[in-house]
Amino acid sequence: DSYSFQVAATNGFGTGPASNQVQLQAPSLYAPLTPARICDTRPVSESGAAADQCTGQTLGPGGMIQVQVTGFGGVPASATSVVANVTVTNTTAASYLTVWPAGATRPLASNLNWSQGQTVANLVTLPLSAGGAIQVYNANGRADVVVDVEGYYGPMTGTSGLGFSALAPARICDTRPVSESGAPADQCTGQTLGPGGTIQVQVTGFGGVPSSATSVVANVTVTNTTTPSYLTAWPAGQPRPLASTLNWSQGETRANRVVIPLSSTGALQFYNDLGRADLVVDVNGYYSPGSPGLFEAVSPFRICDTRPTAITRQPADQCTGQTLGPSATLAVEVAGLAGVPASATAVVANVTATNTSAASYLTVYPESPQPLASDLNWGAGYTVPNLVVCKLSPGGGLQIYNDLGQVDVVVDVFGWFT
Repeated sequence: DSYSFQVAATNGFGTGPASNQVQLQAPSLYAPLTPARICDTRPVSESGAAADQCTGQTLGPGGMIQVQVTGFGGVPASATSVVANVTVTNTTAASYLTVWPAGATRPLASNLNWSQGQTVANLVTLPLSAGGAIQVYNANGRADVVVDVEGYYGPMTGTSGLGFSALAPARICDTRPVSESGAPADQCTGQTLGPGGTIQVQVTGFGGVPSSATSVVANVTVTNTTTPSYLTAWPAGQPRPLASTLNWSQGETRANRVVIPLSSTGALQFYNDLGRADLVVDVNGYYSPGSPGLFEAVSPFRICDTRPTAITRQPADQCTGQTLGPSATLAVEVAGLAGVPASATAVVANVTATNTSAASYLTVYPESPQPLASDLNWGAGYTVPNLVVCKLSPGGGLQIYNDLGQVDVVVDVFGWFT
């Protein structure tokens, strides 16, 4: 089941215009899938894959494409929300992508942002339309779109679906030498990935992930990259799927969220295609048959934007004008906004960094102390998004820390766990 509502602000001068309609889905359990490609707008001659529902449908400026999700990649008709990795490539101009349930009004939100020529990926978690589809919009220039599904939510019993347990961010793998990472040695220290290189990472037993976990939510970062390449993550011991998790250009530090099933021994496998790259893995939570968290999806809803209203041309919110400086922390209230109840234990949100004056990173966490982890990484001048699954503080909020330079932060809520 689902329901919807609109929000309007009232002050001494009257009531402002209502927001776009916000659609909510009933609480549901999670079913993981081995990553599977369901949409690729590139011609077969370039993608190297068999034709699918999107082949040849490159998006132009203001272009949209509807992608059928249920019935593809193992997603059943009963699914109400999807978890998918969305990638743009062959980009001819700086632009952004918005993904939302098909048939609904396009929301004020972005899922991917890129500069001309970049190939960029980001995880999305959002409700499906009644027919099981999503809509994808490109603002400027031309771009090809690739969609790889990783799992879905739906009305399942405890024996067929998984609940969620949120964790404070914890680093479990860093292939850089200790002298560079500044952290104690771990299972990955010194194992930089070369061309065609793979590494197996044990997840259960690290960062608070128990042996009962069957899927993990983690932030995966690559750094010290020597050439354009991509990374694929999948359950250890299985064949490597036709899917990508991260894409980057030479010299970039890039991050992306993953929601991936674990092997029977609780491990993941990572593959690097070209050049050399260091890998960092921070866990944020896990799914298991005994975990209590149920997911409630919402069509994207903006709750925080630190830019001045003169730039956004949107009403002021809790973050307006609070650009983050070096070593600055921003407190963001989540409960009570976008339908998020006080009982929510974790939030699913897209966090975007823009107007960046220096290479830096953001860490999103529930409350002090600040953990050794990162959620977004960027170079000066870049606009970078990442999906965040963050445990909430007892008061229903979160903290966002910026390391260096000046940065504006935008937070769009896509759902929560109760």
